Parts: sequence; structure tokens; C-alpha cells
Amino acid sequence: MARNSIYHAVRLLGIRPGQTVLLPAYVCETAVEPLIEARVKVEFYAMTRNCEIDYDDLTARITANTAAVLAVHYFGFPTTIEKLRALCDERGIALIEDCAHVLFDRIHDRPLGTFGDASMFSWRKFLPVFDGSTLRINNRGNDMNLDLHNVPLSIQARSTKHAIANVPVVGRTLRTLKRILVRRAAPTASETASARPPQVDAYETNTDHFTLSNADFAMTWASRHSLGYSDFVAIAAARRTNFAVLWSQLNNTSGVTPLHSKPPPEGGPWVFPLIFGEHHDAHKTIRKLGVPAVAWDGVRPSRLSQAFPDADFLYHHLVFLPVHQSLDEVHLERIVSAVELAASGPTDPKPR
Repeated sequence: MARNSIYHAVRLLGIRPGQTVLLPAYVCETAVEPLIEARVKVEFYAMTRNCEIDYDDLTARITANTAAVLAVHYFGFPTTIEKLRALCDERGIALIEDCAHVLFDRIHDRPLGTFGDASMFSWRKFLPVFDGSTLRINNRGNDMNLDLHNVPLSIQARSTKHAIANVPVVGRTLRTLKRILVRRAAPTASETASARPPQVDAYETNTDHFTLSNADFAMTWASRHSLGYSDFVAIAAARRTNFAVLWSQLNNTSGVTPLHSKPPPEGGPWVFPLIFGEHHDAHKTIRKLGVPAVAWDGVRPSRLSQAFPDADFLYHHLVFLPVHQSLDEVHLERIVSAVELAASGPTDPKPR
């Protein structure tokens, strides 16, 4: 998991307990937990409503005790990483490049993940894998080695089951068999619901907390195998296409504003981030309509006690919509319809 990579990055960069790591005020709790376990001091810096770094605020927060700055390439879109790299070099501090939302992309022919002293990628956000992340150390701070262990057989079995179920043909066969086995003479309410347009369920929403006892586990065999056979170029292209479709349909929708005007030029976006200007927690309405929209209000760091107005706005108003490579035209139409209903005002919709 990328959270495990953050924990190991701190150790491999030589960041000592008690030193400070600065994180963006808009961030998931699971990025904070491994730092707490590493016994470093966590502080936050301001972000704008466009998910851009407030450099005046960040610069003012760097002190003699600051060991590193963590920056996020939100939703797969490159942040101003070159400017941040220059600032960290000037101040003599490490840069942790969080690429958990990145499939792949580059700036001026330089791949994301190579700017930071350490970087981490989270494959579960893009691929049907049970576990796993990649940690890249570009500037080791000590001679410590990373000694990973094989996961227990019970977890290997769960990972293998997950991989088999996510093979398209096998997965469809298993779901069909399940429907046949539970079919009754007269249709029940649940069976009637299954005849409705398909749910948009191809979205990774795992928010498990960081667990120190699992931090030294290596990636399971089945997940490594799936990763090795994944067509990253095709996956990225499909996600960009889905992103473009949603943007074309939602760009002129009243009450919402896409965070970006176009998909990343080369990589694959994690999600389609959409700002609901007037409505809090619009993702809850959208979820009732069968679309697994997500916001970070539920995973806001508990240690974020200072006032960051723009980050507060993002926690409540920025909604993540799926652009998964398996989505089809019906799924995308369902997403657009759900957003239009949610944007029209507070409602208590019934799933269609």
C-alpha cells in the first residue's frame, strides 16, 4: 500500500523522530498515519481551491526542524513539482513526491516520481489488484535496507481469489452463476433491481487505516502477476477518454465546475474531480443513485486543527467521480444524470 511506502520512505530518507514533515492541508488521513507511526511531527501547509500549493504559506512554515515536504499530484495531474523541488533544494530539506493518484505521466519528458527524494505509487487505484504499491528512493538518506516479508498464506489466497474474480470473462461467469443459483420462481425486489441500468461499481474506495504490523509485507504474488500483465498505455487512454466525456457533459452544468479543463496529456487520471459550489456533501446524493462518488470529508486528518478555509471548502465540495477503464457509455450517462440531480439541490433521491 502507498501508506506503507510513506512509512518506509521516512526511514530510508533518514528523517528522525521529532523532526517535522509538512503535508498539504487537503490530504487523506492514511497519508498522515504512517508519519505518526514513524514518530515524526506532522504539520500542514495551505492549498488553494484549485488544489495548488500556496507557496507563501508553505515557505513561512519551513523551520530549522523541518526535514521534508510531502506533495501530492492530485487525481493524476502534475503539481508544480519543479518549483517545489527548487524550494526544497534551497532550504536543504527532502521532498516526498506522493504519486498515489498517478498511473504515469511526465513533465518536460521527465517522469513523475523522479523529482522527489522519495516517491510512491498506489496500483489499487487503477488496477484490479488486491494490494501493492511501488516505493522509489531517488536520494537515500542512510544505509538502511528495506527487508520485506512474504504475506501469510491466508492473504495470498484472498489476493488470488480477487485476481481470478477480476478476470473479465471469469468475473462475468461467476456473477451469472450466482444469479442463476439465487433465482426464484417469482422475481423479488432485489432481482427487479438487478434489471435496472448497471451500477457504476468499478472504483477503488478502500480507506483502510495504516497498520504497522502489515508495513513490512511484500506485494502478494497474484497482485504482482496482474501488475506485470497490465496494459498501462491502454488503461490510461481509456481513462482519458472517459474523463473527456464527463467533462464535455458536465462543463456547462449549473452548480458544478470541473477542477480541470482536460485530462492529463499523457497519463491516466485517477478520478474526475468536480466542485459543487453550493452543496455540501453532494457525493452522498450521488451515491444513493448508484454512482460511487467520493469526497475526503470522511478521511480528513484528525490532527488538522488549524483553520485552512480553502482546504475546508475542498473537503466538503470537491467530489470524485469514477473514470475507470471498464466504464461504458451507459455508466457514463448514469454518472452525468446523477450529478445533474445532485446539482439541482438537496434531495433524497431513490435509486433508479
